[in-house]
Amino acid sequence: MMRNAAVGIDIGDTKVAIALVDEKGNTLVETTIPTNVAKDSNVTMEQIIQETALLLRKTDMNVIGIGIGALGPLDGEKGVILSPPNLKTWHNYSVKEKIEREFGLKTVLANDADAAAVGEYHFGVTEKHQHIVYVTVSTGNWRWHSY
Repeated sequence: MMRNAAVGIDIGDTKVAIALVDEKGNTLVETTIPTNVAKDSNVTMEQIIQETALLLRKTDMNVIGIGIGALGPLDGEKGVILSPPNLKTWHNYSVKEKIEREFGLKTVLANDADAAAVGEYHFGVTEKHQHIVYVTVSTGNWRWHSY
């Protein structure tokens, strides 16, 4: 029986991380590329697409979808990165649509801190706890969550 996997893409101020993860949250393959703030967002998106395609060719698993965590603010329902303060060329960028069209896989977009908190809650050291507090501090905006 073929195991399921998903692709995770984390778009940040300084780098983009791309990983293939299994159903238990284990990272199977990962790569990073720099986010050059001077580059046009379309140039970086082409690199993301190329690296994701390479990653997908390396697996025989059933890839069921792609999750994108990105710096905010963003509109997760529309799949648009709105106006990140440190990445001016990413304003009003339809990242979900571009990834879905390229790979034909269900794609979701969430704030990177929200996505990290959910991942930690389900797969991290907090998985046996009913409630957690998660704080993210990075080069962009900061955020905290409690579950």
